[in-house]
Amino acid sequence: MNWIKRILHLLRANSSLTIIITAAILIELISVGQYLHTRGLLFEELEKRAESELTNKAVVTRNTLVMVENSLQGHVWDMKRNIADPDSLYAVAEWVLRSHKNVTGCAIAVVPDYYPEKGRLFEPYSYWKDGDVVNEQIAGPQHDYTQSPFYQMAEREGTSGWTEPYVGGKSKKRIVTFSKAIHDEDGKFVAAFGIDVALDWMGDTLNYRHIYPSSYDLLLTEKGAVIAKPRETIAKAQDLERVIAMINDSTVVKKPSSSGQSKVFEFISYDGDEAYVFVTSFQGAPRWQIAVVCYDDEVYGKLNHSGVFFALLNLVAMAVLALIVLGFARNRQRLQRIRMEQERINGELQAARVIQMQMLPETFPPFPERDDLDIYGSLVPAKEVGGDLFDFFLRDEKLFFCIGDVSGKGVPSAMVMAVTHAFFRSASTRENSPARIMQSINEPLCQLNETNMFVTFFIGVLDLTSGRLRYCDAGHDRPLLVGEGVEELQAEPNMPIGIFDTLTFEEQEIQIPPKTTIFLYTDGLTEAKDKQHMQFTLKRVKDVLKQHTQDGAQQMLEAMSQEVANFVEDAEQSDDLTMLAIKIINK
Repeated sequence: MNWIKRILHLLRANSSLTIIITAAILIELISVGQYLHTRGLLFEELEKRAESELTNKAVVTRNTLVMVENSLQGHVWDMKRNIADPDSLYAVAEWVLRSHKNVTGCAIAVVPDYYPEKGRLFEPYSYWKDGDVVNEQIAGPQHDYTQSPFYQMAEREGTSGWTEPYVGGKSKKRIVTFSKAIHDEDGKFVAAFGIDVALDWMGDTLNYRHIYPSSYDLLLTEKGAVIAKPRETIAKAQDLERVIAMINDSTVVKKPSSSGQSKVFEFISYDGDEAYVFVTSFQGAPRWQIAVVCYDDEVYGKLNHSGVFFALLNLVAMAVLALIVLGFARNRQRLQRIRMEQERINGELQAARVIQMQMLPETFPPFPERDDLDIYGSLVPAKEVGGDLFDFFLRDEKLFFCIGDVSGKGVPSAMVMAVTHAFFRSASTRENSPARIMQSINEPLCQLNETNMFVTFFIGVLDLTSGRLRYCDAGHDRPLLVGEGVEELQAEPNMPIGIFDTLTFEEQEIQIPPKTTIFLYTDGLTEAKDKQHMQFTLKRVKDVLKQHTQDGAQQMLEAMSQEVANFVEDAEQSDDLTMLAIKIINK
């Protein structure tokens, strides 16, 4: 009978072992399936985050370029006005440099022998030194600027544009230069007007924050020359060289991303670390390339570690116990990811707020050299980031300005705001008609608007020589004219932008009398609510303005802000509040 007991015991043992092995195999198969599925989801999330970073960095970089371009373009008139007096060109270069403190220098390279009394070569150059501007004439036997890329571009192409990277400027560092050809009244080329940007500054700006700790960004020209890259403390030189070579190598297979907004290829570092490289090009000139590198161990690291842990746990534990432990571990990781994600989102929102506010005009008065304009603007978002915007700049003795309000709040509105702002700057640098500028913004905005958000927008172009204002209103609150009294600007309400790409817009024109203030605002002003949910209303806005018709732009906005604060007291702000005052002092 003992042998029967031994057999039964063996069968029972084998049966339990079979059940455990079967359960372990099933759980391992489920775990493998879940791992592969999660890996796919993580890659999809990586694509979205990488393309979001590329978009944000491209917008920030493009806005920086536009501000640099506008700093120079806004002084072309001064350059032409002073071309007869060579010594006055130092002041022009200094004005340009002081209007944008992130550039390293500004040069005016005159065609050889243009000023006989100055010798064959004459190049006034302004640059920063110890926190102040230094003006020098740097041309001479050791520096023939006719061989400089920025001069040759202006002379050869006769227009404006960005050079390829080169070593130049007073610092002899690698720079890129925005070059503008200057012609006399007969259309003859007389000078190259250039503004230098240091590549190390652009690299630090580009690599300020990343989606992963070891990620880094690269900025290349259309031809593949390096504009900005991280410091070697972030990425090794040999890895950077390999990534740059692969971006420029047409034989490297670069697959389109799921959204089609970028291309991606795999890369292996000299240390054997695998990574993904996402690359795309700027929309519009200059057609620079921007790329972000993300390493696998940071994308899939937690997934890989947890997969090994659970695999070992399933092999040594009972099926039910393993399932319980697995469920508990997943819940714990999920909560941890949620907490970490929330902390990351909060940090990115704070960074996004800083970036968003830097996109708007920050320096007031913006044009200290002019005595015919007084401008002041303010934006107070209801959340960390908002959907309101305003902007203005000078070109060809015309003041281009706008104000807008994106539907909704928070990050989606802020993204639409940033894109709209970039489109306005891009369109208005080459177009004078408010209606055509509005059309140029609406069409691409509709194509990118997958969230069905719209923007109420007002664009004005004020001719400072004649006082004529041309404007186009896309569903925005009518501006107020503050002079002898307060009256609404008669504006035809076109449809908001971002809805239909087939819309056409009408523009209007009016003569603005001297000493008149154009007061623009978003509905966050009139709809500001107190604790009883009573609104501030347009009537109160007009009443406040009537008491401050003679005030300057800043005093007028500060008075309005104080009245709103007194009205709402400590009630929570429900909408972004934006105001812009433009006072025409004289013709």
